[in-house]
Amino acid sequence: MPRTFEFHFARNSDTVRAAFFANLPALPWEAATLIVNKQTLPREFRRMREPVFYGHFLGYLLALAPLPILTVKRLLVDESQRRSELLLGIRAAMSPVLRARGLERPPRVSGQPSREWDGLQVADMLAGAVAESESGERGYLQHLDRLCVYHYELDK
Repeated sequence: MPRTFEFHFARNSDTVRAAFFANLPALPWEAATLIVNKQTLPREFRRMREPVFYGHFLGYLLALAPLPILTVKRLLVDESQRRSELLLGIRAAMSPVLRARGLERPPRVSGQPSREWDGLQVADMLAGAVAESESGERGYLQHLDRLCVYHYELDK
């Protein structure tokens, strides 16, 4: 692949996607993802500002994800600004959840463009494959046993 090539699920062909997911099991990685059906969310979610909105769902995911996935030094977000409201919101949502789970030092949160980090591109590809599998399309995820997929459930 050319040095400037980026893996983005929506922009890559089925051939690239199939090759990517066929080779992914050979690499060291673990991931957790949360599926949120936005159409079923109550009205108050639509009024939330972006950092609070994403922070809420990140906190939900962090409360469920296996601890070994969470014991990392740094959490990268596809964000070009080093200090943004989104990053501050993620930090604010993440710290109390991880401390409640027994992690004294939450990961450092930083923003980087995905073109600069392979891990962010892997995350994009996994998220796209999860969304597509939820709609019953191709099964890119069938051999990926290191991916935990959770569904957001509204409190009854």
